[in-house]
Amino acid sequence: MKNFLTKINKSALLILLPAILHAQDEKAIKRLQNEAKEHFRIEEFNNALPLFLQLDSIFPNNPEYNYGIGVCYLNSNYKSYASHYLEAAKNLSNVPGTQDGQEGLNYSEPELNYYLGKAYHFDHHFDKAVKTFQEYIQTLNPDDHERMEEVNRYIGQCHVGKKLVANPLNVTIKNIGKVINSRYADYVPVISADETMLLFTSRRDNTTGGVIDEVDNQYFEDIYLSYNENDQWSEPQNLPINTNTHDACIALSPDGHKLFTYKPNVKRGARSGDIYESELTGKEWSTPKRLEGEVNSKGWEPSCSISANEKKLYFSSDRPGGYGGRDIYVSKKLPDGTWAKPINIGPKINTPYDEDAPFIHPDGKTLYFSSKGHEGMGGFDIFTSIYPVSDNLMDVQGILSEDTLDWSDPLNIGYPINTAGDDIYFVWSADGKRGYFSSVREDSYGDKDIYMVYRPEAKVALIVFKGRVLDADAQNPIGANIIVMNNTDQELFGIYNSNSYTGRFTIILQPNTSYGINIEAHSPGYLFYSENIDIPQLDEYLEVDLDILLEPIEVGKKIILRNIFFDYNKSEIRSESEAELNRLLKLLTENPALKVQLSGHTDNIGSHEYNMELSQARADSVVEHLIKAGIEKERLEAVGYGETKPIAPNENPDGSDNPEGRQLNRRTEFEIIDILKK
Repeated sequence: MKNFLTKINKSALLILLPAILHAQDEKAIKRLQNEAKEHFRIEEFNNALPLFLQLDSIFPNNPEYNYGIGVCYLNSNYKSYASHYLEAAKNLSNVPGTQDGQEGLNYSEPELNYYLGKAYHFDHHFDKAVKTFQEYIQTLNPDDHERMEEVNRYIGQCHVGKKLVANPLNVTIKNIGKVINSRYADYVPVISADETMLLFTSRRDNTTGGVIDEVDNQYFEDIYLSYNENDQWSEPQNLPINTNTHDACIALSPDGHKLFTYKPNVKRGARSGDIYESELTGKEWSTPKRLEGEVNSKGWEPSCSISANEKKLYFSSDRPGGYGGRDIYVSKKLPDGTWAKPINIGPKINTPYDEDAPFIHPDGKTLYFSSKGHEGMGGFDIFTSIYPVSDNLMDVQGILSEDTLDWSDPLNIGYPINTAGDDIYFVWSADGKRGYFSSVREDSYGDKDIYMVYRPEAKVALIVFKGRVLDADAQNPIGANIIVMNNTDQELFGIYNSNSYTGRFTIILQPNTSYGINIEAHSPGYLFYSENIDIPQLDEYLEVDLDILLEPIEVGKKIILRNIFFDYNKSEIRSESEAELNRLLKLLTENPALKVQLSGHTDNIGSHEYNMELSQARADSVVEHLIKAGIEKERLEAVGYGETKPIAPNENPDGSDNPEGRQLNRRTEFEIIDILKK
């Protein structure tokens, strides 16, 4: 660990100056001792530590000062330094002549064994930790059941640690680097699904307002943003939404357009705060707005994760009625945009101890979270659990029921991701190959750092559909609504947006499903674009990158209505076409001057006469539907072109059948043939 003394309270060091200059001044030493003792008594360990270090420099073989230093380090982010001083305290306790200058912290050797056992535990010296804890247990009052349970729990964690360290994961872990990490605390990494954006929380010295929190003598939290440019993270930017108080990022929607933040509620006291949401429009993030509905409570909601379709929010809370400490809950987004009454996801996940930092993977069924319960190595360990998604994609659709409690037994994701320290805020990339999390390790730059884990093999069955929405003529980026329907049951899967500055969008789709995708520009003057994506059963990760070109509303412009469906050899419109027909109706209603042609097209299977007849009948069906919905007959023209206007080859160059080309040729088109003058 680098620069481990950089976090020592500078004001405390200034106070020490007289003692440094007059080490033999009994009054100065007495004052120093009293200050150290008082800070230690009220558990202000960060303030007590520099005082004890100064006393140790004056009286270098004093067991009590070594004890104080060791306990302070054990209650800091520099736990690995604790065992050295606690061992020294134990070895010096019975050495004559080592008591000079001590002024009574009133520690005992049994209590020293308790802290030394914890220090060995943190250092992964599990056998030494167990032996020291067992020595400590022998000194406990048999009626002290609470402490007995605590120490036995530590012993159990040591056994888990030994087992996990003996069977390490095939992964590579590295500090993400000094571009992102600083000598201050950097934590809670959140990424977009395509890993182009990384946001994180930091307590570095360029925080907004430059204010230090009196509670822990660290700078207030701020949110920082970095972009992945040629596999390198850019210099982090301090987000303009930061204020002079605490601002922490806790989750990011997969498309990178919705940022969830945490702000404490000072009126409700310590350990009380709420979840807020900020939206990216173009290059600007909106002022974070407190979530509406029932997610936030009078308690503490410090972390969350949004599902890929943005219909479910998993979050941690210490509200009454849980299983103990912080629990993980899930809430459904209601049609009015508010969040429904949360459901505790149950005792398989939640324990009497703290559960925090949930992350629901874009696959919609795999949950990662940190816990101080379950079979952990110590501190927060990262666990995973899978929800058995039903064939009708109930979980992916965001529908909540009692089945929400049916999670698999949590699994410790293993060493070296987990250690005996706090390993927390874990997120996976969409393809499951790279993970990001917060930890304090030997190569940390001075406090909590962000680490990346890489695993060479990962199987994630989902599709990332991404790309840009552009003006078909000018090729300029366009902000647009992207509406995704499940064609099987005509349920709304999700509503997304392309960024008005970049045109970019990212959508997570599940296998074994047919989706109808419709794209409508935020600004008037464009035709909509429709796409049909049939995803087969997959056992791997796929990315589809596609530029969507929106045509301006002008004579001669046309679009393919890819989500109007007919049964084989029939002209009756299938029910799955309803959403597409409604969008067509909306376009014609909002643009009453348009006169349009609806045309039917086929592949070249069958006779020319039959194809002409079938395509005409299908075009007529669409026109009749629109007339019944209220569109004037004079504005509509139905034409069947049969196989005469293919847009793709029906056969391959070798003469074999081209099913993909035939599918493209079987279509319904919409073309503006006139703009009527009023």
